[in-house]
Amino acid sequence: MIVEKKSKKRQKYSRAKVYSSIYHPLTNQKTFDRGDMSQFVEEIMCEIEEEVLKINRKAIQSKEIEMIVLKVLSKKTKSGMLSYLAYRESNNENRLIEITRQLLRIEGKKSVSRMKTVN
Repeated sequence: MIVEKKSKKRQKYSRAKVYSSIYHPLTNQKTFDRGDMSQFVEEIMCEIEEEVLKINRKAIQSKEIEMIVLKVLSKKTKSGMLSYLAYRESNNENRLIEITRQLLRIEGKKSVSRMKTVN
């Protein structure tokens, strides 16, 4: 699969890059030792790759991968998701705010659909 970067460059999908982008921010948390963290991130990676494969295209935008990562992290560990966001967007406050708003909209839609099924 090809990843279309924000800079318009195209490169081959790298599992190691995605893994590293998740592992490093999570290591700052005190909830796991490094061995358990590796296994936890591996579980997250399996879910992410499952979602990426569902897209069923030859190319995917890096933003799409980022949103999939955030979606999976939000299910597994909210604090991990926030650490990932802070790590990825530490130099770009506007982008951090944009992503947070997108996530809030997604969460809001889920809440509304849950309320509809209850009523």
